[in-house]
Amino acid sequence: MAYLRLYMKQPRKDGLSSSEEYQALCDFEDRLEVSLTAKAGMLYVGRITHDGVRDFYFYVKEPNVFTRTVKGFMGGFTGYDYETGDRLDADWSIYREFLYPDAKAYRTILDRRVLESLNAHGDNAVVPHKLDHRVYLMAEGQARPFIDQILTLGFQLEGHEDNGDGVTVDFFRTDLLQNIDELTNELEDLAETFGGTYDGWGTEVITA
Repeated sequence: MAYLRLYMKQPRKDGLSSSEEYQALCDFEDRLEVSLTAKAGMLYVGRITHDGVRDFYFYVKEPNVFTRTVKGFMGGFTGYDYETGDRLDADWSIYREFLYPDAKAYRTILDRRVLESLNAHGDNAVVPHKLDHRVYLMAEGQARPFIDQILTLGFQLEGHEDNGDGVTVDFFRTDLLQNIDELTNELEDLAETFGGTYDGWGTEVITA
């Protein structure tokens, strides 16, 4: 296993990536994957963002070739500090036990896909957005207290429907997209508290 650690220029206070640097980091990752996986024996398997850095993980046959290739690649990105490293991991334990996403990490991946789609359509990510959410619950008896709870958190009810197999609750609130990870984690935990599941969120593109 080999990694490239990139020190972000504009991380958020919590150490994650900011909206100001979001597109630059996306472009960096796309070019990195193309450049390195073009070399034989290099496989890109994932990334993690924390504490103001973004770590990109690869499985490689020859670590020295990886280090030289990264050095050449980083020559095109002035202003970014970085470091590389590697360790033997023939059974892929780092991937299976560390990189492979749990439920919350997978939710974050889905959030990023929505943000990338919004950005591709010219969305202005820094302005507040009306975010629509949906939760599935098993019965009306669970839906009522769940609705009461989300109303106390400033959400507004769009509607809810009992289709016989369960209850769908649709609701919304205006929030900043930069807070989407915290928001979806909170709603996922809340839905589970009431025996339900959080289905996700959506919004409209704002170009102004």
